[in-house]
Parts: sequence; structure tokens; C-alpha cells
Amino acid sequence: MAETIEKIRLDNKSASQLLNPDFVKQLSELKQDIIPASIVLIKTKDNISIPLVISHQSKKEIEEKIIHIESPDQEFLDKVKNIIEKM
Repeated sequence: MAETIEKIRLDNKSASQLLNPDFVKQLSELKQDIIPASIVLIKTKDNISIPLVISHQSKKEIEEKIIHIESPDQEFLDKVKNIIEKM
């Protein structure tokens, strides 16, 4: 049986907001079309790696500041979601 991946959507948030502002600034100074679109966090529990993916799913979502958070661990997802919502 496949594990369930929990998903949520947050509006008015971007992956860039979660990164160090100096890093984002230096990316923009490269004069390239480089936009952070995905961040992956790994929680290790009992020698098992549990991923959490924060991502935009299209260029339009980057422009409209819409992110999706996905993880098979609902508690991990909820804790990260609460952190992001407070930003």
C-alpha cells in the first residue's frame, strides 16, 4: 500500500521568502532568470528519512506567491506550515 502524501497550499508566500536574503540577492545579481522554486527538508526519525517539499508548481505560482507543502508526515507538515504562516 502506498503512503499518503499530505498536501496544503499557502497563498502570499514564496520559496524566496524562506531563503537567506543575501543568497537571493546574489542570485538576482547573476543577471539570469533564476528563481527559487523548490525547497526540500528532511526529517530523520528512527533512521528513516521523511521528506517535506515546499514548492511552486508553475511560473504563474511564483508570480502570484503560491506555494505547496507536501509530506507523508502530517505533524511535520503542520509544524512547518505554522512557521511559514508566521513569516
